[in-house]
Amino acid sequence: MYNKNRHSSEIVYLEYDNQYLYGEVIQVIEEKEICWVRPLLLTVNLGDLTEEQTIIDLRFTSDLLLPEQLFQPALDVDFITLFAKLEPENYGQENLSQSHQQLQLFMHKLLTAK
Repeated sequence: MYNKNRHSSEIVYLEYDNQYLYGEVIQVIEEKEICWVRPLLLTVNLGDLTEEQTIIDLRFTSDLLLPEQLFQPALDVDFITLFAKLEPENYGQENLSQSHQQLQLFMHKLLTAK
């Protein structure tokens, strides 16, 4: 069911296989229960017993249109802590290409598992 509390600019996340994709809601299409989300970062947890994780900057990747029920609201404190760990802006072609590949791989795993 459509979450009437979801709104533009809200930070949400998708979780799959020890990875978390954080994004900003751009718009909710109520009649189709779809969210237009701009990816911000992807965290990859490197193990269950360790807090070691990789953070991938996705700010210049493609926007997503996905069913609203896939998204969970993110806690501001969690997101801000992760966002602050991003490297200073380094958007060379190689980094952008790696970010696009990581997003595509995450989405492929998520959508083929559902």
